[in-house]
Amino acid sequence: MRKLVISEFITLDGIMEMTAKWSFLFQNEETVTFKLDEPLNTDSPLLGKATYQIFAKSWTSRTGDFADRMNKIPKYVVSTTLNSFHGTIQNRSKKILLRKFPNSL
Repeated sequence: MRKLVISEFITLDGIMEMTAKWSFLFQNEETVTFKLDEPLNTDSPLLGKATYQIFAKSWTSRTGDFADRMNKIPKYVVSTTLNSFHGTIQNRSKKILLRKFPNSL
């Protein structure tokens, strides 16, 4: 079994939404380096629908070391409403979750 590591942008009062509107105002060089190193140091990210759609739209057209890693790394997407998925385990994820967590879906 592997570790699930969570990395989020969150305010002290618990706000997690619309991070693009506020999180960049408070970043410094250390924060940027940390966030850029994350995909280089992970086996596969677990993404929700919205994040997956943002990634799919923005990273597939980019090049360079970081973009290459973002495009190559296997991604696990959790969604009950995603209509299209460009990956390898489409339609199997619900079965996997049902096996692991039979009362959660």
